[in-house]
Amino acid sequence: SSGINAEYGVPLKSLKHRADHEMSDGHMRNKQKSIEEAVQCKSSLVFNKPIFTEEFLDYNKALEAELRSLRKGAVELEEQNSVLTSHIAELNGLVDELKSAKELMQKQHATLERHLRGLKEELSKVFERALSKEIP
Repeated sequence: SSGINAEYGVPLKSLKHRADHEMSDGHMRNKQKSIEEAVQCKSSLVFNKPIFTEEFLDYNKALEAELRSLRKGAVELEEQNSVLTSHIAELNGLVDELKSAKELMQKQHATLERHLRGLKEELSKVFERALSKEIP
């Protein structure tokens, strides 16, 4: 725990700094690449298609169909989420009921254990008295 990486003999702080720097450089390159791709995609899809041409209208219909599909998927996911939320609430209620039942059973078990010990002690005393009467 001296702060030196045993494998490389380099201070851990230096390795962390280098990794952070490489990650930030890589992240920035990826971000810039994504922006360039989005701009290129947008310009090739939208700006190169004159408005109200057949190609543009077909493209617009495809986008609207995709949007409807995404909305439908979102609604289905919300419905599933609602069902799962209610199911979780039911399960939490059942867990609470089971915990209460467990506590009750533990109390009953302890009571029965005490009663059993008392019966065993009483039975032992009865046998001891019976044996002491038989032995002169």
